[in-house]
Amino acid sequence: MDQEKKTLGLSKPELESELFSILKTIPNLSEKYQEGSISDLFFQKSIRNAINSLLNIKIILKQEKIFFSDYIKEVNLIEEYNKAINVINKLSSLDLSEGSSERTKSSILELPSITSEITSSFITLMDALKLDSLNDNYLITKLFNELKKNLKRFPGLEDIKYKVDEIGLVIIRDIDELVNNNKLGLIADELYSVYKEFQNAIN
Repeated sequence: MDQEKKTLGLSKPELESELFSILKTIPNLSEKYQEGSISDLFFQKSIRNAINSLLNIKIILKQEKIFFSDYIKEVNLIEEYNKAINVINKLSSLDLSEGSSERTKSSILELPSITSEITSSFITLMDALKLDSLNDNYLITKLFNELKKNLKRFPGLEDIKYKVDEIGLVIIRDIDELVNNNKLGLIADELYSVYKEFQNAIN
């Protein structure tokens, strides 16, 4: 990336600065938490936000077809990244001081389970939409709300969440017309495109 190149709205210096800030924040939060100088609630919220921001940057780079490992070498942030990852790995392995929040630890460990639940929600909803004989507006709305709820549990993926919300607005607003005109299959096709984006983002 050259100096002037924009990466999904961020210039190279802006992206590098944001990444540097995130990588410094994660170990600093851990150190302050271990010292007892910040509360459990503040640590939970702050560490979750920092990890979410790191995942967002990885997704941004992936969409630009830039390998994250190559990027951190280019901007000389390997040492900072390794320190941040060590903290995250400790969280993931439950290697925190006694009394630390189970919610913080489980939020990271649950990602594979959440991914599976999101995948299941996508597939179940798409199957329901493709059933021509299905005439259950309540069920379709319920399945869609479950998909939205599961997506909210996964950090990052804002573009995917936005697209699902947009499709959901159409479903909620025009559900009767879509059912009566047998157009739910078209909605299923749109949802499938978003599902593929989700798969690509988490791979």
